[in-house]
Amino acid sequence: MDLTAALGWLNSAVISSTGSKLREPERVILKGTWRGLTYEQMADSSEYSTNYLMRDVAPKLWKQLSNVLGRSVGKTNFRVALEAYAATNAAVGSELLGLGDRSGSLRGKSASGFAVAARSTAQREVWTSDRYWPTQAVESLPESGLSSFDRGDRGVDVRSPDDASNVAGTDCARLQTPMYGYKRELARLKSWLMPCENQEPVRAVGIWGLRGMGKTMLAERLVAEVGDAFDYVVCRSLQDKPLPSELCISVLAELGFSGQIAGQAVPYLLAVMASKSVLLLIEDVEAVLEPGQLAGGYLADYQGYENFFLGVVGTRGCVVVTGLEGPAGLVRQGGSEPNDSELDDSEPGDDKNGRQVRSLFLRGLDLAAAVELLRHESLSVQPVSVAAWPELAQRYQGHPMALKATARVIREIFDGRVDKFLAQMSTLSTDVLRLLSLSSNRLCAAELDILYWLASQDSPLSLAALKATLPISLRSSELISALDSLKQRSLLLVQLPSARLRDKNRAEADLPLGSANDVLFAAPTFSLPVLVKAYAIYQFVEQLSKQSDSSISAADSLTDCRLREPMINLGAHLRIPVRLSRWFEGQFGTRWQPLKSLFTAVDCPSIRLRSAYHFRDKAFVKRCKFVVLSTSEPTLTPGDLLAPTDGSSAVLLIAVRLEGENLYKVCVQVQPATDNTVLPKRMELRLLDAQKKVLAAVAAEQDNSFIQLPYFQGMVGDSFEIELALDRAEYREKFVI
Repeated sequence: MDLTAALGWLNSAVISSTGSKLREPERVILKGTWRGLTYEQMADSSEYSTNYLMRDVAPKLWKQLSNVLGRSVGKTNFRVALEAYAATNAAVGSELLGLGDRSGSLRGKSASGFAVAARSTAQREVWTSDRYWPTQAVESLPESGLSSFDRGDRGVDVRSPDDASNVAGTDCARLQTPMYGYKRELARLKSWLMPCENQEPVRAVGIWGLRGMGKTMLAERLVAEVGDAFDYVVCRSLQDKPLPSELCISVLAELGFSGQIAGQAVPYLLAVMASKSVLLLIEDVEAVLEPGQLAGGYLADYQGYENFFLGVVGTRGCVVVTGLEGPAGLVRQGGSEPNDSELDDSEPGDDKNGRQVRSLFLRGLDLAAAVELLRHESLSVQPVSVAAWPELAQRYQGHPMALKATARVIREIFDGRVDKFLAQMSTLSTDVLRLLSLSSNRLCAAELDILYWLASQDSPLSLAALKATLPISLRSSELISALDSLKQRSLLLVQLPSARLRDKNRAEADLPLGSANDVLFAAPTFSLPVLVKAYAIYQFVEQLSKQSDSSISAADSLTDCRLREPMINLGAHLRIPVRLSRWFEGQFGTRWQPLKSLFTAVDCPSIRLRSAYHFRDKAFVKRCKFVVLSTSEPTLTPGDLLAPTDGSSAVLLIAVRLEGENLYKVCVQVQPATDNTVLPKRMELRLLDAQKKVLAAVAAEQDNSFIQLPYFQGMVGDSFEIELALDRAEYREKFVI
């Protein structure tokens, strides 16, 4: 689509709609949006401020254009909406598409009346044009930071005017942003799209991974190296959830087709791809997949993408799809390719199975590539700082954008000293948390249960061990499906015996006799990547601190049928109790603290994570306090809240949830004092009624990290007593619901 023609038509349309023509700041926004610039970049190249363009001009402009085009229009979907409008309105299509200026002639016409602009290889717009990625000057790009991995701030290959002949049909080419690592992955992707002689090319390729892992850069580099082998290259994003027909209309418009094709855009595009080799790069596919469910299912009204993606397999074209997760159909048929560190010794093109759908999961840069990335981030070169680079790379899982975001924090807050930064308890900055939150927010309840439980483990678990220890009840099929979904979302590490055997065979000289067979018959194990585990622990701790909303229904929390706990009913009354129902009004005693305080200055949070697993239920109001067992009632000041003293101290945790009208559910647990990891053996926790009759009791055994009473419930006014005893020392607390 021609920018000049589009601006002319839009100006006429706005005049007809409002009586006023487009103003200059509005033209600045439209031109910048067309080129993919941010508002900051538009401001840098104009006389207007960022705030004026973004806060004052843009909202009014997008509202005007929404009225003109008959659909919601914004910065991210402006071009797709315009192309779709042109393709479905024949009266203005030719003017808006600017076909006469682009080709000067039409070639071929179908029986349905669709026309395609004739473009030779020298005339066609190749992928480096400004139709998808921004065109910006070199000086407007920062030398480091997030830009090279952030879709909203892509780099472009800037060449001199003398080099323009190398990129036909474009005004600007792309900035050669360095790509660290992924050389094996790039070679494998190229071998799929351009295979050896006598092999069919792969027609549908998926590149999956966490946000900021480098999917976009890898896809762009792939298209840059193989694009000349195709007649046409078109790049699109599904971020704004276009329907399959809308996407195909936009692609057809890019290819130069016009006509009334709204009702048959998908089959028509597939027909075009059957006769022309078209390479489609489609990003952000997760936008049309359903969140809160197992990975891979489409949103309602978007199932047509399944037929389209797999329909490409029967054409001369190829589609490269990227996302946080992949559609189930593509992933099932495509299998997966391991990360660079797991690739076997075969050549990149040595793929004899003939599959035409493939998937590549990006797990992160290898250590050498990650260190090389850090070398260009202007960090301190003091020996003690440089020596800490590998640890930083491993702690962040070789995640490119996380490393860049963290490097910025280290430069600005720690004067570039990596060693000083790593000395901090937490290394999750706001930028890193945002990267992982997009994937975490898509998880279903079962996936979250497993994610938090694996985060609490110090070593990988086999399937049998996971099923035996997981505190919630899941059928085997549910557990396996949830594990598979976590893997598709790049949130789970699955260590297969064959992979462990291959690793050990590389050091065969050091293997004791028979150990290879031991590895071969070992069970697969499951764990979380380092960065994902750190994020899961952070989220778990944050959940423990969230205030309950009394309006939350029982259906919104963990259902009792999934909890492996009996229930005890209360009755009668006690004197001078802690009134739990008032906790829902935010009335806590000064000694009752948020559970987040449990994790303050704790070297091994995973143990407390396992212990407090059930307390993450958002419907519970949760508090804890430090207690001392003695032969007489201890006297504590507010400063003694969680300060451990000796082996007769512990932390008492109480969680209460509204089950129904005036009915409450209570959970009571005891954990070690904050400087201990296990409770004293024989420490006993008891539940007593108003007559001091013991309703339930549990005692600590060897190496117990917590003890917990069965869940119990009672009505408003019901009372109970909690007793904690060790030998002759004891602690008692009275409660009333």
